[in-house]
Amino acid sequence: CSKEDAQEFINIFFKVYPDIKAFLDREGSKGFDQGYSANINGRRRYYQIPRLPSRYSVSTELFEVMRKAFYTAKGRVMRQSANMVIQSLSADITKLAIAKIAKLLADNGFPESNGLVLCIHDELILSIESTRAEEAALLLKEAMESAAIQILGDIVPLLVEPKITEHWSK
Repeated sequence: CSKEDAQEFINIFFKVYPDIKAFLDREGSKGFDQGYSANINGRRRYYQIPRLPSRYSVSTELFEVMRKAFYTAKGRVMRQSANMVIQSLSADITKLAIAKIAKLLADNGFPESNGLVLCIHDELILSIESTRAEEAALLLKEAMESAAIQILGDIVPLLVEPKITEHWSK
């Protein structure tokens, strides 16, 4: 789709969900104003915040160049800040789920050769002997859902749908 089509989709989305737009704007502004953003779990990301010199301390031409660069950088920091509070929380949940599934597999007698092979964003890929795949899928669901509850409480339910395949790419 074109840039215009994408922008129209975003505009419609924010009209339908104005609270999401307000949240993103608020988190972006807060990150820019504070120089860092933080998720509800306490993880922080710091930003280099550009400063605009006094209009009278540099030439008009240089000030205009610096002003444009300032607003470009401000927009970038605001987007990164709004994104960070969401994406980093997902990473925190995934890391906790990894620890939980390792413990659950060990506690349930799975051999050390069974376990986590790969983590891609919010997906955990396990290599498990086929005779215990169903059991491992239930343990994975438990680990991921309890990790979300531990971090989020009951703010947003995390729905986990384990899949069993012969090869991880399927």
